[in-house]
Amino acid sequence: MNSQKSKQPPSLLHAPVGLISGFTYPFRALGLFIRTPKLWGYVIVPVVINIIVGILLYVGLLFPGLNGIEVLVSNLDNQIDTWVTNLPTWLRYLDVSAVILGWLLRVVLVTALLFVIGFLLLQFGGILGAPWYGQLSEKLEELRTGKPAVLPPNSFTSIF
Repeated sequence: MNSQKSKQPPSLLHAPVGLISGFTYPFRALGLFIRTPKLWGYVIVPVVINIIVGILLYVGLLFPGLNGIEVLVSNLDNQIDTWVTNLPTWLRYLDVSAVILGWLLRVVLVTALLFVIGFLLLQFGGILGAPWYGQLSEKLEELRTGKPAVLPPNSFTSIF
C-alpha cells in the first residue's frame, strides 16, 4: 500500500491566471526599466540596430521583390490572354478567372515576401543584438541577486 499522496494535474481554473500573469510581464519589465535607467543603453542600441537593419532589408528586398512579383504576374496575364484569344467564344469567361487568379497570386506572393523579410529581420536582429542582450541579462542578475554575474571560464569555447 502506497502511502504517498498522488499528485494531481493542475486545474483548468489556473490557466486564466497564468495567462493574465504572462500578459503583465512586459509592463513589469517596463517598470523595471523606468526604475533603473542605466539599463536603457542595453535596450536602445539593439532597437536602433533592428530599425537600421529593418530599413535596409525592406528597401533592399521589398521593392525588388514587389517588382519581380509584378513582372511575374503580368507575364502570366499576357500568357493567359494569348490562350484565351485562341479559345472558342463560349470559354471567354476564363479571362475573368485569370484576373482573379492574378490577384490571388499577388496576395500570396506578397504575403510570402513579407514573411521572409520579417524572418530575416528577426534572425539578423537577434544575432546583432545578442551582445547587448547578454550584458542586459548579467546586469539584471546583478540587480536581483546583489552579486556580480559570474561567468564560467572559457564559456565561449564550450560552445564548440
